[in-house]
Amino acid sequence: MQDVLFATRQVVNLFVLDGTEALLLDRIAGTHVGAPIARPGDKLPLHTSAGGKVLLAYGPAELWETCTQALVRETSRSIVDVPQLEQELASVRARGYATTDGEHSPGAHGLAVPIRDVEGGVLAALGIVTLARIKDAQRIVPALQVASAAITRSLGIPA
Repeated sequence: MQDVLFATRQVVNLFVLDGTEALLLDRIAGTHVGAPIARPGDKLPLHTSAGGKVLLAYGPAELWETCTQALVRETSRSIVDVPQLEQELASVRARGYATTDGEHSPGAHGLAVPIRDVEGGVLAALGIVTLARIKDAQRIVPALQVASAAITRSLGIPA
């Protein structure tokens, strides 16, 4: 996570699935990022955060069924239309990362990648959040993927 902070200079978040929510397990930030949008221990809806979208996109069918029963609109940009969310999650699986654009908090933009186990299952999501639009995802995604693989290795799970 420190490497991602160094490479991006953005807030770095680590999410795990907790029931039907994304639990912010850890967060690190530099000195000039403003007030935190979420703190470790906070739970976010899966459909409004980049880490949550990763967990939902790769989660079991029953998670999808439960989460789409009552999609909460946290901002005017939150995706609460089930077909639109389904399309968004298909994009997450196709490109290997999730993004958000003010869906959880106005003006906050996120990008996250999965942390996988040896069978390809998703254990967690590693991402960044920034108050500026993410224009260089193709630079940030590789940094997140390298860090994700390092986390997997540190757990003793072959990447």
